Amino acid sequence: MAADAIHERLAEAQAGRGGAVFVHGDAGMGKSWLLGGIADAGFHVGRAHGSPIASGIPFEVMTQALAALGVGDQPTDTLAGRCHRMWQALESWSGDPVVLVVDDLHWADADSLTLLAFLCRRLAASRVAVVAALRAWPPAALDLARDLEESGCARTVELEPLGERSSAAFLALRTGHELPARTARTVWAMCAGNPLLLDHAARLLADGADLGSLETRSPDLAGRELLVRRFVGATTEAMRCARAGSVLGLSFDPGAAMELAGLDTEAGDDTVAGLQRERLLREAPGGRVEFVHPLFQQILYEEMPTSTRLRLHALAFALLMRRGVAGRGGRARAARKPGRRPACRRRAGTGRPRRTGRRSDRDGRALPGGRPSPGRRPRRPGAGAGRRPGPHGGRPGR
Repeated sequence: MAADAIHERLAEAQAGRGGAVFVHGDAGMGKSWLLGGIADAGFHVGRAHGSPIASGIPFEVMTQALAALGVGDQPTDTLAGRCHRMWQALESWSGDPVVLVVDDLHWADADSLTLLAFLCRRLAASRVAVVAALRAWPPAALDLARDLEESGCARTVELEPLGERSSAAFLALRTGHELPARTARTVWAMCAGNPLLLDHAARLLADGADLGSLETRSPDLAGRELLVRRFVGATTEAMRCARAGSVLGLSFDPGAAMELAGLDTEAGDDTVAGLQRERLLREAPGGRVEFVHPLFQQILYEEMPTSTRLRLHALAFALLMRRGVAGRGGRARAARKPGRRPACRRRAGTGRPRRTGRRSDRDGRALPGGRPSPGRRPRRPGAGAGRRPGPHGGRPGR
């Protein structure tokens, strides 16, 4: 269904009827795989990826996406001026139809979401499509997607877990043989139909692992233990490098992770190569690497002591500032500081503030030291496998 929605939206954009599709679901449901299948043929593609460490940098995500169109950053722009200039660039584009592909939109900064809303409300008569993938938490991106859908400017599609029969077929395909019905049912239940966890369980079964000890565990606990087993036997240097990478995001510069982990170039190169051999990391465009599965990043991030997570976030932000990643075009000055009064949410498509009745603690997500606000919306039971917490502990940053 999600693939069909994306295909239809791209076909409509080619015909001059642009619009947006937002695909949402927990980690491991196949969102990134769907976005990776969007080919360049017939389209000019602008890609962007949200990450926790950059979520406090104004316009970070949309600057990535629009860079492919040659739309430069003008830090002196007002919010309204920037929105208008970006729309003019899209409206006057004379090349192939454009598709803006954004992964992990839930980590996008508030200004990028405001700009995205502004653009999506004007795409109907254009040759521009937006395809974005996101999780339900932090909630701002999904709230925006639903607002756009209600106004007829977008479509949202939720990726559902696989059913028992589909899971059994998936396991048979991955293991090379049909599993006994009881085994297939047990694995389906412990993985809660999550394709990523099913794939990992199939690999363990193919290697002769005994998963019987997980039968009595809840899906959340069983899924976490499946992932933890993947890291058993990793060297101390590999774990330090992988943890540093998890703070930087799903995709990251290996040199930055090495520096955060305190590894010299030679040892760091060997460590990253080892993590790739173990199929924990893989190469990504632009000289970067990425975690093979989003839940590998999540499990590393969540299992870190809070003090370690805070320290790595502070070091990571300082490193990005020195390298100029966070300071492009003077935007470093606008990055959130601990204790700075947070901006209220903006009304989608207008740039005007919208009061929500809740205080935001976005500051804590961008830099350590922010204090989570009281009265936070509680986590939904059973939602742990697909959520990534903020740097303050086990609860997701807003």
